[in-house]
Amino acid sequence: SFAKKPRIIDADRISWCIGAFIIMAALLAFGAWLIREQFNSAQEMSMMVIFFSLTTSLSMAVSINLANKLLKKSNVLAAVLGSLTGIILFAAGAYLTLYCVYVHYLIVVKL
Repeated sequence: SFAKKPRIIDADRISWCIGAFIIMAALLAFGAWLIREQFNSAQEMSMMVIFFSLTTSLSMAVSINLANKLLKKSNVLAAVLGSLTGIILFAAGAYLTLYCVYVHYLIVVKL
């Protein structure tokens, strides 16, 4: 048929993403607090924590979803492609976070 049934988002995946977001936000907030004098403002620090936590949880969700879809074909290939997808998405999200929050951090590391 032309129209396909929509995919249902598993509630377990959503809870894992929310859990990862909360854990990463807590860890990053503690780390940011330890180096708080490096940030220009508390808003900048908060935005970095939230965006990096969001990037981490979303890249984890996408990589797990891709690995599970490919798992039916090959276990090794699924693990490699899922991991690489997660790493690439995290790197892109981290770059965009730094670019949007404070581009000077990218200039310091010559990106």
